[in-house]
Amino acid sequence: MDDYLGQFKPRRKQTQEVVSISPTGLISLGGEQRLVIRTLLRSGSANGMRHGDLLASTELSEDELAAALKSLVEQGWVVAQRDRNDHENRYRAVLRIVAKQSARSRFWDTIMDDASQSGGRGRGVLSTEMEENLRRFLPASLFDRLPAVDAMTEAVAHLNRLYRAVGAFLPLYISEGDILTDERYTALRGGTFMFADVSGFTAMSEHLARRGQGGAENLTLVMNSYFALMLDILAKSDAQVLKFAGDALLAFFPARSESDFSDAHKAVRAGLRMQRAMIETFQPIHSSQLLDVLGREREHALSMTAGVARGALFEALVGNAVQCEMMVQGELPGLAMRAEAVGTGNDVIVDAALAAVLAKDFTLRDAGEGFMQVMDTFGDSLDDYEVELPVRRRAKTGALFDLEPENLQEHLRVTLDKLIPAATYLAPAVLDQLILSGDYRVPADNRYAVSMFIHVTGFAEMLRTWGAEHLNVVCGMVERYYTMAQPLIAARGGTLIRSDPYELGVKILVIFGAPVAHTDDPLRAVDAALAIHRQLNQLQTRLHEELPEALRSGLEIHHRIGVARGEVFAGEVGWRARREYTVMGDAVNLAARIMSKTPFGEIWVDERMFERVQYRFALEAMPPLHLKGKTGQIQVYRVTGTRGADNLTAEQDSSFVGRSLLLLTVSRVLQQSAQERTRKAFLLTGEVGSGKTRIARKVALTAQTMGYAVALAHPQPGASRSVLWASILSSLLYIPADADPDHARSQATVGLQALGLTDDVPALLQLIIEEGGLFAYDRISTASGAMPRKDLSPLILRFFHAYTARTPTLVVIDDLHQAGSDAHAIFRELMLTPDEMPLVIIGTGDPGAVLDLPGDHVEVSDLNEEETEAAAAALLGASELGSRLKQAIWTGSGGRPLFIEAQLRALQDSDMLFSAGCTIELKQNAKSPPLPNELRDLVSARVDHLGQEEQALLRASAVLAEDVSTSISQDVLKAVAEFSDDLRLMVALEGLDMYGLLIWDEDSAIRFRHGLVQQAVYASLTRAARLKLHRLAADYWRQQSEDPDQSFHLAYHQARSGLLPQAVETLTAAAEAAQPERAIALYSKALELLPDQKHIIAELERLSIEVQRG
Repeated sequence: MDDYLGQFKPRRKQTQEVVSISPTGLISLGGEQRLVIRTLLRSGSANGMRHGDLLASTELSEDELAAALKSLVEQGWVVAQRDRNDHENRYRAVLRIVAKQSARSRFWDTIMDDASQSGGRGRGVLSTEMEENLRRFLPASLFDRLPAVDAMTEAVAHLNRLYRAVGAFLPLYISEGDILTDERYTALRGGTFMFADVSGFTAMSEHLARRGQGGAENLTLVMNSYFALMLDILAKSDAQVLKFAGDALLAFFPARSESDFSDAHKAVRAGLRMQRAMIETFQPIHSSQLLDVLGREREHALSMTAGVARGALFEALVGNAVQCEMMVQGELPGLAMRAEAVGTGNDVIVDAALAAVLAKDFTLRDAGEGFMQVMDTFGDSLDDYEVELPVRRRAKTGALFDLEPENLQEHLRVTLDKLIPAATYLAPAVLDQLILSGDYRVPADNRYAVSMFIHVTGFAEMLRTWGAEHLNVVCGMVERYYTMAQPLIAARGGTLIRSDPYELGVKILVIFGAPVAHTDDPLRAVDAALAIHRQLNQLQTRLHEELPEALRSGLEIHHRIGVARGEVFAGEVGWRARREYTVMGDAVNLAARIMSKTPFGEIWVDERMFERVQYRFALEAMPPLHLKGKTGQIQVYRVTGTRGADNLTAEQDSSFVGRSLLLLTVSRVLQQSAQERTRKAFLLTGEVGSGKTRIARKVALTAQTMGYAVALAHPQPGASRSVLWASILSSLLYIPADADPDHARSQATVGLQALGLTDDVPALLQLIIEEGGLFAYDRISTASGAMPRKDLSPLILRFFHAYTARTPTLVVIDDLHQAGSDAHAIFRELMLTPDEMPLVIIGTGDPGAVLDLPGDHVEVSDLNEEETEAAAAALLGASELGSRLKQAIWTGSGGRPLFIEAQLRALQDSDMLFSAGCTIELKQNAKSPPLPNELRDLVSARVDHLGQEEQALLRASAVLAEDVSTSISQDVLKAVAEFSDDLRLMVALEGLDMYGLLIWDEDSAIRFRHGLVQQAVYASLTRAARLKLHRLAADYWRQQSEDPDQSFHLAYHQARSGLLPQAVETLTAAAEAAQPERAIALYSKALELLPDQKHIIAELERLSIEVQRG
């Protein structure tokens, strides 16, 4: 228990408080965990239960109780605190859930009763290893029922379906062969490589954007139609589809022998078939389904060029236990890509060497630059396919009929043995979506995300220099780079989507913000890019040391990184038997094009990234770029390192409306600490966008004017525990973030000696330079050997004693809750040491975060309505706001400072405001402006961390709130969200209420807390998801004949689900049976849907005259 007790303690000034948190996942907790929660809940005490009482009440063993409590503490359900009345220094457990109203308490009892009846206390017949694997791949609700026979049978079926779904993300020859069982597969396979790329998608995307539709989302419908057609042809032509590279296809035709060129014939004939299919289907597009999306006002067409080359394909399966990747690179893909670039559309292009082989069987024409075009002269004979059907392995289904537990276990083991290696070829976040989706497909959605492309090269050059006999060594280099980069990306919440061949190397696509978003994804992305860049330098050094001297001359790994931020569509592309998870959109293309212009060894970002990361990272403006597909110049910035406290900039005073008392209090504390040499800590908690980080930075600026030394730190999840301290110490020693190691070591040595820390110089240098700079060891060295983790605390304490003896010091830690228990313990020691020390610590954290420091805990809440008006007026430079603008800002922002600023910028950019003297007002009948990007980031991050049922409920609420201006009833919400019982609906509602997303009133009415959040959730829905939810809403309202507004609601959802004629018919039919005044309202709504309808206009005129006459 001691290993986690210190990390999760209640707030110091609120020791007895029971904190409300979301009940996400309550029903899916394990048996022992549910038993503990049920026992604590029924104890009725806000002070929790003692250890001995819990043991007696639950009848669990010491180990079982400790394991259950550890899990509950880590998930935030329970707080474990020392029991001062227990002489054995044991603990009591305090439940952090409380029903907000007594009327709801019965639901918690029902939940606990229901949960305690399903699932046992242990898994019994399942081994620990199998239990861990099943926990990874089964939905929690199914895992919790194990080892019941029906659950094990269902688990076998689920795992087999999941294995088939995962297999579709891999080439067939890998997923159904023995390659995945190889410890390290690498090959130089002879054969013919095809790179087929499509032209026309960019113009189509721009056309869709002009029509005001989701360009990337609708474009994916066209792309999937294209892929389905091409993949069918390739499958019949005996091709192995290797990868999708955006809208390009990579296929390989293995050679039987070096002298047998049948693989080249197959590839060229397949390319010609693909061209015929393109001409027939996409020149122009005539599919009714696609034209519904693209519009019929103009023709739409796509063309394709296929580059074909023959040689040896360098492929390797690389990775670690978390994620693996099939990498294809080298001279053969590069040659095929150069061939494709020569074509002008509807071409099959081959290189000169392959053309010489094909000359007697194909008609060729010079395409320039040493390449030849293959002409289609085959007539009907081209339709004769050369397919050789693969032998597929059929999954055994005996488990479904064999109900003996031992046999079911064996079936589970066999299925897991197949699934585990295959599943590593999906990013963990993507795999989670696949498991939880219900239909074994990754849900698609619209995102505002960060796209990063990393171009890595050098491996093909190594192979050429060293020779094929060193193929395994080269593959080892590839794997070393991948296993270096992947954990750095994953630790910061990014998703490594795929790798594609690019020039002679590979380009790696990384996304921050899909399928899981975080509120600080731009910061995470740049931090990851810098970490990868630093680690490559270390990797180069190590490889030079490890390799034989004869191979060192050919060893040079280079990379460059381009990053952009913007709208993307995230989801699956491909066909049922071969698909990939990808992201599409202008931001993805922009990141790739920026990367192509970035010099090796550098990181460049676009303007949108610059706006979000400039306060934390040092950036240098580069000359604007002219990029393909862009009409104007694109401003880019080079990332040079992180920023320290010396780069702080002042915020405008309007950012601190409603915070003056807090700022005054902290300012006085700074004065007192410097004068009386005392320590003080402030812990600021609040929702993202509440302004807590701005407050901390404002305090830092104030402290600098008082002569304080200031250090700013930003803990990153997954980083070494010493990185935080290295950052703080190097900042206080004024070591530039981008300093080279020798300069940093020299400056640190001088500074430490000046502090009188000569004996600690070796250990502190190792901490500051190696731990925080170039390396990531978990132990630090001293002159006498290795320094254990427990000795880091006195080292830090000695530094601060010496440093604060000379100058008062302020340390600001943003997101302190991410720093971990080690950092909390050291900060605590700094605060509790009896020595004089002019030191002030300010930490920020999310609501409910346990920041274990003695000090003042301050909740930074949203502004009230009056403060919201004052902040908006100050931002606009106005003396007064008009009534419409006041209401719009308050409804949309709910007093959240970041939302206020974002909403005002959007209104200004859309020219929706006007001045009347000293008053600024919203224009009459102003439409909603484009959704602020900052808000989309925040909402996506919040929604991604909700449970599946809470997400479904929130999306249904967003659709229904489009229709009603007041509140939503539980009945319609239950129907549209497709909830089968009231219990789960109320659990999900309680969670969304506690998260601050919805307001669930006493009268059971439901509404969004922030209007902008509703818009953000609605905007994230794909077209297909919106249509489905609107149709479910229409089905509900069709049954509500007694509701006086039924016709309005039904027609609204019919129109939004694509049933416009039916919506008009609903309104006109109701108008015909209504009284004149109501009929006018119904006809007017119908006319909004279909303007210029003469019969409706005539009826409105007739009814208006009738009403006027009385």
